[in-house]
Amino acid sequence: VNLYRAKTTPMKHILLPLVLLLVCNVSANTGRYRLMFNTDPSTEITVGWEQVSSANPVVYYGTVDQGTNWASYTNSQAPTRQVTYQGMDNRFALITGLTPNTIYYFVIKDDAGTSARYWFKTCPSVNTETLSFISGGDSRSGTTQRQNSNRMVAKIRPHAVLFGGDLQNTPSDAAMQEWLDDWQLTITSDGQMIPLVHSFGNHEEYGNGGPNLIRDLFDTNYDVYYNLRFGGDLFSMYTLN
Repeated sequence: VNLYRAKTTPMKHILLPLVLLLVCNVSANTGRYRLMFNTDPSTEITVGWEQVSSANPVVYYGTVDQGTNWASYTNSQAPTRQVTYQGMDNRFALITGLTPNTIYYFVIKDDAGTSARYWFKTCPSVNTETLSFISGGDSRSGTTQRQNSNRMVAKIRPHAVLFGGDLQNTPSDAAMQEWLDDWQLTITSDGQMIPLVHSFGNHEEYGNGGPNLIRDLFDTNYDVYYNLRFGGDLFSMYTLN
């Protein structure tokens, strides 16, 4: 706030009006982000998020970090799927044609603004590169344990988290929203997101579960039964229903 006042003259006082300058950073109405390897982890990735409000979201991405300047990114992808599930408007953008073993930066822009800048790394496509994974499940056991585990994901920065199911005891709307809120703790301080590979556990059968829960929150195929190959022919990973 700057208040400018004119000098006093013998004839009169002249006051200039108060000038208030506001600088606003407007963010996209998006949240509960997640990345998934559901096809080829070397050349494809699915960006998932909750569209809280607003419209026309688009993922802008590229190999050069442009910060939140969405117009400077060389590539874009509109959502390839949308589904309302577990009390959320879930959007998924399948990005294809990526280069193996490469860092990509991205933002999500909608009519309200632009998200923070995040990044991910595709997996190698040759068997001479070292891979690292975190594998586990049963995050239903306790909120504190789940949050601490998620913080460890951010510290270790594996190529992917292979999640063996049983996200919550009973996957109600509130429980799954809480799980996704906790998953944001896996995002590193410099904005890296770690991709998930999801499977279908017995606790996903309860409440509003079934294969829909994994498919409609993480965009897997219909029956949640698939195979991914990492590092060319180095590692073949089967996800069973």
